[in-house]
Amino acid sequence: MTTLSFFVDCSNEGAEFTHVTVPDLNVADILEQTYVPKIVKYFFPLNGVRNYEGVSKPLLAVQVTELADGIFIGCTMNHCVADGTSFWHFFNCWSEITRNSDYKLIVNKPPVLDRWFPEFVASPIHVQEHDVHDDDEYDVPLLEERVFHFSKENIAHLKAKANSEYGNDDQNICISSLQALLAHLWQSVIRCHCRCDTNADETFSFKLLIGTRPRLQPHLPQAYL
Repeated sequence: MTTLSFFVDCSNEGAEFTHVTVPDLNVADILEQTYVPKIVKYFFPLNGVRNYEGVSKPLLAVQVTELADGIFIGCTMNHCVADGTSFWHFFNCWSEITRNSDYKLIVNKPPVLDRWFPEFVASPIHVQEHDVHDDDEYDVPLLEERVFHFSKENIAHLKAKANSEYGNDDQNICISSLQALLAHLWQSVIRCHCRCDTNADETFSFKLLIGTRPRLQPHLPQAYL
């Protein structure tokens, strides 16, 4: 069986940085729309680039789009170098450095760069070689994107409603705020599909991305990259 291993070549080539100006577009033109405007897609660099293309494409790209009355910072980072927690730590450190008038490379929580593998995992990690299938011919359906904001009061109301409808006499069992919100979203999605002309046998799924760092033993620190 043929296996492969991957590594990051720290060649000091830097990240891709792009500066774009759109003087005829205001921040309100983006934020006050019901659905996410199509132009937002072009505020992010490396659109359509897959993770495995990191062997020839930048692993980090940043695009600053200057609008008429504000800026939009779009970042694209290859998943082989960072997860979501690491990305936001990087972004917060960058913001902290730029707020420093002297631009000193000093941050309150510096990144942890130590490499760590469980005792039973050898380094480097080898994966089985697979054929790469190009899915460029796949027709992506035209979908509208929307961002929903749930206030603290709305989430508390959903939680209270879910627990009252659950009707469980066991006081030790309580539906959490996250469970109540996800159930509300799931019911709304299914209700919408039921009102449409859909196949009764069609299967629907709901995916939720969660961080697994706290589940590791020992726990990975939040600043671990």
